[in-house]
Amino acid sequence: MISAIIVYEHPQASLLVDVLQPDNTPEIQMMAKENKVLTVLRASKLRTMIASCDDLFANLQIAQTMFSDKEESLES
Repeated sequence: MISAIIVYEHPQASLLVDVLQPDNTPEIQMMAKENKVLTVLRASKLRTMIASCDDLFANLQIAQTMFSDKEESLES
């Protein structure tokens, strides 16, 4: 079994967890603690771990872009 812990800092960490928490895989657990998103990933194969990390990072990038766009529209 391969395990990884990813810590991502964001001022809206709890909202990110709500938006990004996978609902169909017990191998990924996410929680917010203060301004940090803590993610624990587990996989039996390296390729599965790489794919899960890639998906997580892509989703974080999309969420970050959406939050930035919303903040900009609120400031206008």
